[in-house]
Amino acid sequence: MARVFIGTSGWVYGSWKGRFYPDNLPDKQRLSFYAERFATTEVNYSYYHVPSDATYRRWAGLVPPHFLFALKANRIITHMGRLGQVEESWRSFVQGACILGQRLGPILLQLPPSFGQNLSRLEAFLELTKRMSQSVRLAFEFRHVSWFAEDTYRLLRNYHAALCIADSASRPRHNVVTADFAYLRYHGRAPREAPCYRDDELMEEARFIEGLARQGVDTYAYFNNDADGHAPANAGRLNELLGAARYAADLKTFHLADSCSCAS
Repeated sequence: MARVFIGTSGWVYGSWKGRFYPDNLPDKQRLSFYAERFATTEVNYSYYHVPSDATYRRWAGLVPPHFLFALKANRIITHMGRLGQVEESWRSFVQGACILGQRLGPILLQLPPSFGQNLSRLEAFLELTKRMSQSVRLAFEFRHVSWFAEDTYRLLRNYHAALCIADSASRPRHNVVTADFAYLRYHGRAPREAPCYRDDELMEEARFIEGLARQGVDTYAYFNNDADGHAPANAGRLNELLGAARYAADLKTFHLADSCSCAS
């Protein structure tokens, strides 16, 4: 059976206190609280700072065995190096990530909007990763229009890497599956900062993910509309619509009413 993992992009947000986190919850208990309600999170911290071995071990010790951390690749690799001449940095990043063991989910490589299609560089990077690890799952979030072409998709398929399906008000969405898993990021559709998804929009996404599951495709989905607790509310509601516990874990239910409420 295909697996579905739904969560948020990060878990450390002050605006979530009183909306998702109880007011009296100590900061050091946030990850454990979060992991009781979601089966995965996307780590933004790793984009800005390479986590230490001790940090990885601490995170792993605060969550149940089924929980998965998707990691956002460090900016040295994606933005400064643009996938080129980054072998040492990338090898170090992957080796550190593997400390998570069974709790390691996909690694997201979000590329800058100014970085246009460069298939030779992408292939060299994919080949490097293949030599380093056969088990690491990669997802690429391209933000320059030139990448969204069949030759890009063909290359990703050859290396079993996923095209990140990004849902955003600012860029077209490309529902192209290039691996045995799909990686979705929900940035928000309305033209305002970190908007809340409406229930009809979430039902549409549930149908899309169910379709992927019927094809045997695993799904990792993350809400990045973090302001005012929208992300955990939307992720919780999508979990409810999918009955995602039957795919991933026995989770405590987090209801939309526990946080924001969005009109259909």
